[in-house]
Amino acid sequence: HLTDVGMVSFRGDEMPMVEFERYLRRDVQELRNRGKSVTDVTVIIRADKNAMSGQVQEIMQACQRTGYERFALRARNDDRDG
Repeated sequence: HLTDVGMVSFRGDEMPMVEFERYLRRDVQELRNRGKSVTDVTVIIRADKNAMSGQVQEIMQACQRTGYERFALRARNDDRDG
């Protein structure tokens, strides 16, 4: 999830955008350790309605650099969206 202030929430951890790719690389390694392929995973990107679209693109690019290829985008309007 991308917050309105540009923080990324990933698997329960919140981090600045600059640290996100490091977390992704660790996630890719965990998938491989379980015998799964990153190309079989769909990344769901949720963003606060006030998040900058350029930051959403940065998230997608970081995912692509680590091997993820499929994405689903979700808008988040308020806390009820999860």
